[in-house]
Amino acid sequence: MSVKIVDANLRKAPWINTATWINDGSVSNASEVLEAAKLDWEVQHTELSTVAINNEGAQILTLADKVCTTRVNKDGTASVLGITSPTYSIVQNGDIVDMVDAVTYESGAIYESAGELRGGKKIFLAAKLPHNLALTDQMIDPVNAFLIVSNTHDGTDSLRFEIKYLRQICTNGMKGWVRSSSIAFRHSARMKVSAENVRSALGVIMESVSEFNDLSLKLVNEKLSNADFYNVVQSMLPITDDMTERQKSVVTTRREALMEIYSGPTQENIKGTAWGMINAFTEYEQWAHTNRSTHQDVAERFMLGYGNDLSSALLEARV
Repeated sequence: MSVKIVDANLRKAPWINTATWINDGSVSNASEVLEAAKLDWEVQHTELSTVAINNEGAQILTLADKVCTTRVNKDGTASVLGITSPTYSIVQNGDIVDMVDAVTYESGAIYESAGELRGGKKIFLAAKLPHNLALTDQMIDPVNAFLIVSNTHDGTDSLRFEIKYLRQICTNGMKGWVRSSSIAFRHSARMKVSAENVRSALGVIMESVSEFNDLSLKLVNEKLSNADFYNVVQSMLPITDDMTERQKSVVTTRREALMEIYSGPTQENIKGTAWGMINAFTEYEQWAHTNRSTHQDVAERFMLGYGNDLSSALLEARV
């Protein structure tokens, strides 16, 4: 059966709706991306203090073991992004894009989008990697590979370089499908990040493409009947005697949603395979089960890899 892109492909990549810049062909390097995405601001450590009122008036107290990470815009305005220890290592947006520029040039990646989440507490850049995925090349199921670089300025996460896969037909994000697809640099006092060690780390995670190819081909060749799929749905979403009627109703609704996805147009070319089964669960968790989420919620769920418990459990059982 030939591959057909259906209406679900109108969904945008999870990070797109939060991007402040999307490539229109006019931007070619990282410094231009920085300006176009409005990420050309810096982060500083600033004092963290409070005011105590006593008999003698107001007294300013400074916390010696904590500082603010403060965003300073080009126009001089500023905002606090987080509270960290003084040893928290800041990596400026400009430093990140300079490193990414060197890496993308060598890998042949093309800048796709960039932006910020939560007022700049988290920033990201996305670059599309050249097509070298077996499912796509063999016209089985079109999948894009992206290099996603993300960083936080509030102490909640590391600087991350990750390869993520996006199924074109349903825009499922396949994060965590292979174990070596990401590298993280902690914001510690010993943090050392340069284009050279990023390039070296990226060489390791680029090897994960081969692992992804092997796994995806294995799954697409593993046959599955409708009855098999329904049995899996029942086992993953069990209804037990100790549940209330409301709880049973919720589980039943979730089961029906999964069955509808599995029988729907996004499964047309992969239904009846383990690849189709796991993508049905992934589509449910990322798009159906999260339909009340904001764009930022969906983007963060995808980037941070949470909310995919069912599909991750199924995948783990077949690795």
